[in-house]
Parts: sequence; C-alpha cells; structure tokens
Amino acid sequence: MYNAVILLLLILFSEFVYHILNQNADTNPIELKLGDLDAEIQEWYNQGKIVNILGREMFVIEKGVENIETIILIHGFPTSSFDYRKAFDTLLSKNFRVVSFDHIGFGFSEKPDTNYSYSLVEQAEQALQLWRHLGIESAHIVAHDMGDSVLTEIISRYERGMLPDYFKSFFKSITFTNGGMRYDLINFRLSQTLLLSPLGKTLSNIMTYPRLQGWADLFTEKQLLSIWSPTYTDVAERDKDIKHIKEQLL
Repeated sequence: MYNAVILLLLILFSEFVYHILNQNADTNPIELKLGDLDAEIQEWYNQGKIVNILGREMFVIEKGVENIETIILIHGFPTSSFDYRKAFDTLLSKNFRVVSFDHIGFGFSEKPDTNYSYSLVEQAEQALQLWRHLGIESAHIVAHDMGDSVLTEIISRYERGMLPDYFKSFFKSITFTNGGMRYDLINFRLSQTLLLSPLGKTLSNIMTYPRLQGWADLFTEKQLLSIWSPTYTDVAERDKDIKHIKEQLL
C-alpha cells in the first residue's frame, strides 16, 4: 500500500507539472488506429466483427459450424479475446464452434467514459445478451482471470433462477482457470487497486497523455510481467505478447 501511495503521488505531481508547462498544448489522449497495430492484431480484428449489444459496440470472433458444440472463451484483465488466438485452431480441429469476445472497455470493444460503470453485473449482462444475439443455444464456457468473476456473476444468477428461460439448458460445462471467483478474496493488482480508487478516472486519463507515456509504459509493463511465471523460458514470445496487450490498451 505504501508503494501505491508513493506511485500515485508521483503521477499526480507529474500531471501538475505537465499542466503548468503545457497549458496551451494538445493534451488529447493517444489514439491508435488499426493500421498502427501489429499485423497479427490487425488480422485478428479482420477475422471478427463488431455487434451492437444493449447500445454498446462489442467485438466478437466466432469460427466453426453453428450446428456443432460451442466453446465460449472469456478473457481477463487487462487483455482481450486476442489471448485465445492460439487456442482457436486446436479447438476447431476437435470440431467445436469457438466464440470469444472483448468485454466493454477492452480490446476492440467500445470504451465508454459515461453511463457505464464497468461493474461485473454490467459485463455479465453484456455477455449474456451477446450470446443470445449470436443464437448460441448451449455452450461449454472457459473463463480466465476477470472472466472468472464475470462468469461467477452469471452462474450465480443461474443458480438463483434469475436468468431468462433461454439459458435454462445453456451451460454444458464450466471451466474456471486462475482468477478471482470471490470478490472479497481477490488479490487485486496495483493498477486495479488504483483504478478502483476515487482517482481512477483521473489516473486513466493521465496515463494516456503523450508527455506521460513513459510513466504509463513502465507502470503497465511491470504489471504485465507479473502475469508470467519466473520460470517461463520463451522471453521473446512473452515480450511479444506484452507488446500486443499494451497496444490494445490504448
């Protein structure tokens, strides 16, 4: 907690200096265009589509024949459906229809700054309505990290009889990978703790200021490095994955 306070003070001091020295400068957040992204990410986008769900634009990618068993892959924080790109071919080879999507605020999905709280309840509702929109009648669900929390919210509704009849026979199997299933026991990363604080919105805006991008890159990279095991040996692949994640956060 001490480190978090020190980091927050440093960021706020940087914002103060930035505004004093650049009162007339353009402080619009950095916005990457699709063509600025790595070719592999562009290809992922081209394989998917954008659909409107509850008034929000969501990115979804689905492959395989519709009348076979479906597997839905739910990503975690702070990444996107791109996490599962290497799993698609394996699952398709086993004759599954494979579906993944970007939560609101992540990847290629809409990132609203008003009228959306980014709560697990809202993310769960977006997912449910997306599955229904895609005409999925039943599926095996695999979730990771924050995706576990979103799926836990959905299953909690199911167990309490709070889901529409459409989902009565929907869940063929549930697989949770490492993540937070009980909110009160989640070990939040430093970035999550800060973004959940009253200064979260300000911090998010600060991190996208061009002159402070160095701070943001250092902060983000340290957080992402902690996801990989110290014994992971393919450093080049790890660094490539981190680069892809950082590009999609902008």
